[in-house]
Amino acid sequence: MVPRWDCHGGVATLLAARLDRLKADGGNPFMAWQLPQAAISLKQGAGRLIRTETDRGVLAICDPRLTDKPYGKRIWQSL
Repeated sequence: MVPRWDCHGGVATLLAARLDRLKADGGNPFMAWQLPQAAISLKQGAGRLIRTETDRGVLAICDPRLTDKPYGKRIWQSL
C-alpha cells in the first residue's frame, strides 16, 4: 500500500528556483515538473514491490485525487 504520493515535497532552494524559472517562462510548474516527478516516484515505489516476472502483488492507491482531479489520468497513464 502506498499511503500517499506527494506532488510538491519539501521545497528546496534548487527546486524553488526550477519552479520559478518554469513560471517565468510562462509554463505551469505543477504540470511541467511536479506532476511528472510524482508519477516517477509512484512508479519507483510500485517497482520496488514487484521485482521479477514471478512476483505477484496488489498496488492500492487510496488517494482520491487520482479520480477527482484532472491530472489523475496522467498518473494512471504513467503506471
